[in-house]
Amino acid sequence: MVTRAAELPEPRFGYSPPFSNFSTTHYSYARRAAYAGLLDGLVGMGSAYAFFAPATRGEVCALLYALLQ
Repeated sequence: MVTRAAELPEPRFGYSPPFSNFSTTHYSYARRAAYAGLLDGLVGMGSAYAFFAPATRGEVCALLYALLQ
C-alpha cells in the first residue's frame, strides 16, 4: 500500500532486491520499496523474510519513517 500511495518509481534496469520473487502480484511493489530503501530498517530482510506474515507495529513504523526521510 505504501509503495502505491507514494507512487514509487520502477527500479533501474537490472536491479535485484535482497529477496526472490515471492508473488506475481506483490513482488513488483516490494521491489520498488526495496530500491527506495524503505525496507532497509526491517529486521531479517532477505531471502527468508516472511512477506505474508502480519506486519508488526515496529515494522510499520520503520517503513513509514523511511518513507518520510
